[in-house]
Amino acid sequence: MNMGLPLALRTSAIWIAYGVWSSVTGWVLTMVGQLNPGGYAGAAVPLLLVAGWLWHCTGSGIKTGSSLRLHACVRRPGFVPWVIVATLAFCGGLVHAPTNYDALTYRIPRLFYWLQEGHWFWIEDASFRLNIAATGFEWLSAPLVLLTRGDRWLFLLNQVSFLLLPALFFIAARGLGIGGREARWWMWIAPCAYGLVLQSASIGNDLPGAFYFLASVAFTSRARQSHTVLCLGLSALSAVLLTGLKVSNLPLGLPLFIYWVANAWQLLPTKRILVLGAGLAPLALGVSFLPIAFACSKHTGVWSGNPDNRHQIELSNPLAGLAGNFIDYSMGALQPPLLPGSRKIDTLITDKLDTTTWYPWMQESYPRFRITSGGEMPSEEYSGIGLGITLAAIAYLISGGSLRSWRRKGVLLMLFTLGVLLSAAVFFAKVGGGATARLMLPWTPAILLVVAAFGSARRFGSSHLLASMPAVMIFPALLLNPNRPLIPSHLIQSIPAIPAGVRERMLEVYRVYDGRNDLLKPFRELIPDDANVGFAGGEDHSSASLFRPLRRIKVIEVGTENLDKVDWIVGTKESLAVRLGATSDLAEFEEYRSSEITSKVSKGAESWLLLHRIGSE
Repeated sequence: MNMGLPLALRTSAIWIAYGVWSSVTGWVLTMVGQLNPGGYAGAAVPLLLVAGWLWHCTGSGIKTGSSLRLHACVRRPGFVPWVIVATLAFCGGLVHAPTNYDALTYRIPRLFYWLQEGHWFWIEDASFRLNIAATGFEWLSAPLVLLTRGDRWLFLLNQVSFLLLPALFFIAARGLGIGGREARWWMWIAPCAYGLVLQSASIGNDLPGAFYFLASVAFTSRARQSHTVLCLGLSALSAVLLTGLKVSNLPLGLPLFIYWVANAWQLLPTKRILVLGAGLAPLALGVSFLPIAFACSKHTGVWSGNPDNRHQIELSNPLAGLAGNFIDYSMGALQPPLLPGSRKIDTLITDKLDTTTWYPWMQESYPRFRITSGGEMPSEEYSGIGLGITLAAIAYLISGGSLRSWRRKGVLLMLFTLGVLLSAAVFFAKVGGGATARLMLPWTPAILLVVAAFGSARRFGSSHLLASMPAVMIFPALLLNPNRPLIPSHLIQSIPAIPAGVRERMLEVYRVYDGRNDLLKPFRELIPDDANVGFAGGEDHSSASLFRPLRRIKVIEVGTENLDKVDWIVGTKESLAVRLGATSDLAEFEEYRSSEITSKVSKGAESWLLLHRIGSE
């Protein structure tokens, strides 16, 4: 008789099932043109049946380990600070609408376009990111978007993943042979990485990768004790879901593959492993990056959607990638809680480097490479592991690590470690998208599992001070970050000690972020219901605001080929010129309203226009 799974694994099993269901359902409903509330309502039946079955079959004879009981957790170093961090993050998401840059500029708009048309489609005349990015998070979001008619509550998807991280880290660590004291110490510290905390109340798609990684390791570990086939299946699906979120996560599949194969080989006959793989293959195909890779190959000629590296997101010089991405990741790992003079520091560093031969070569070989301190405080668009965890890891390794203890580690743990290091090296050598600290958030639990394995908590395992440091260092960003400030901006700006120049910049930053989620609302309110509206923004602009609420008006990425299909156009002067070329193309339109709108503080105000077709109602 199989012993039941811990509550965290039972919940994670259902969450993985939802991830698989959402991706497979999204593609299936696309094929039949029913990507709408009715289609999802019908498809919900198998999800509910599977979720009910998973909850029932994994709960028999369940025993809760004392290390994970609430009364025991309260006394653990790091637990209370983590609870405070999680609570503050949740309050931020509850109070503020999502403002994640990537999500608003292409992930949410592309999903709105698909739901508007009732199926996935290649969006012509749009920024390349609306088409070539992986679709995992969008499919996770689609049912909730349809249910709530917007993106306001999508942060709850990341909240679920974030709340499961501590228990999954503990189970994964114990499965890798890490001591209980070390596992209990790190389980509350690892989730306090800057990027993980900030994305827990956001709609960024990096945090779910950390969840899928830990879930895969945890289920593989548990397969040795009970529900072997089920746990191995859930582990494999979780690993595939990781690639469906972002193609850049592909290298992280290496340590998961090593760990899964090594355990499956010991637990199951080869024939059963092959049968399990064959049974999972159809689901894995639907949840992986392969469907979007096929679409990219069809529309661009290459699976990446980036022929001839026209978007400069792939690196042909591995040495430049290794150096540039390592520097970028290190800057994220050393990012302090507050750095008011970050802009001046960045300018000073860049000016100094411009006089060297190394920096120009780096920028030529790695066009998106920039040395940046990450801003005045941690932000979800840039931040990675953060200074707090970096200092805790250094102290942990120095106080407890030794070459002799490393030699005593098991072969499987050493292979897992090698897989993690190789996966990071592949990422560094090939990915040239910039923002490395954030893009590598899914590597955070992998790296910290390795740190936990090769150190010891015996000298400060009961130190509440050191365990609290990572959480304390993220407090300023939770309270002041312009994405979701918990302290009203007018109170911050009224502090006399703040210099006038800093106060002016703060006022502008908070104002821009406060309106970012619904930037085009003044134009949308002037457009009648059921109108066809052409969006003519640039790569850094979002059409999401025009859709709210869903199905009120129809939005189209406008170009010369479909100009006759719209009666209204919203866009900047510059983007209109790029998309439509000669001004004569707009001879049938008149200016209805204009406004100065700031979508990015660094770019400043831009002139936006609302155009109306002459003679139309």
